[in-house]
Amino acid sequence: KRQYQRRVRGIIQFGPEKVQDFCIKNGLDLIVRAHQPVMHGYEYFAGGHLVTVFSATNYCGKHNNSGAFLSVDKDLTVVPKIILPSSRGRNSWQEKLDRPPTPPRRHRHYLFDKTT
Repeated sequence: KRQYQRRVRGIIQFGPEKVQDFCIKNGLDLIVRAHQPVMHGYEYFAGGHLVTVFSATNYCGKHNNSGAFLSVDKDLTVVPKIILPSSRGRNSWQEKLDRPPTPPRRHRHYLFDKTT
């Protein structure tokens, strides 16, 4: 039985069982994954063994998503902290930059650009 599914461009998506098995086999409590857009800034998966963190609020200036970062204390307790999108406008933070903004991705993102 196949426990993964193929996604666009050869990317493979694993289910929660694979993540949990990997953590047990390698003595890990948590896997932290970054730069994967999630609407609320962070998202737990696989029974809390994987957390996705995305710090870019209002992704590409059009999604009004929150961002997040992880606070890790001395005993390795992980606490997500949410960064709310600015209410000042689409690209207000870029007004003070002395460079052009980073261009948006050319391909559609599976989470934000749903066509179904």
